[in-house]
Amino acid sequence: MGEIWFLLILAGLDIYYFIETFSYKMPLYDNTGGPSVFPRVILALLLICLLIRLFQLFTAGEKKHFVFLELFRGSTGIFVLAFAAYIFFMEPLGMILDTILYLGFISHYMIAQRDGTIGTPRMVVAHMASFLVMSVAIYWFFSSILNVAVPKGLLGFLNF
Repeated sequence: MGEIWFLLILAGLDIYYFIETFSYKMPLYDNTGGPSVFPRVILALLLICLLIRLFQLFTAGEKKHFVFLELFRGSTGIFVLAFAAYIFFMEPLGMILDTILYLGFISHYMIAQRDGTIGTPRMVVAHMASFLVMSVAIYWFFSSILNVAVPKGLLGFLNF
């Protein structure tokens, strides 16, 4: 029953923020939908997913006990706390460094949970190199192609 209440609260917040997007100012000669298009799409998709999960819970014969604190225990808790830290440190560290650190920590933590070790040094370096390439590519795509202001953080002195 707790999961249903949790999902209903999330759905209520989703609907509130969806309604809030109608107050965004629309540029005079903009025919793209304005600044509210992407938030509306994301919020609509979130609401659809919440409704699907609620439907699954109501049609399931077995009722599981939902405990909110279980979200913060074990590897789920590490993931939630690491994601919160990722969001918190995005501005001071910048998108590239923050993403590399987040992906490096989470992936190697999950590998250690699965295998009992983070792997060979060569594998760790290969992972971190791929995270570097992905982070720089995503940063470049958002800042150059989409012209979205992405936090530079500690790498602000570099002009890329």
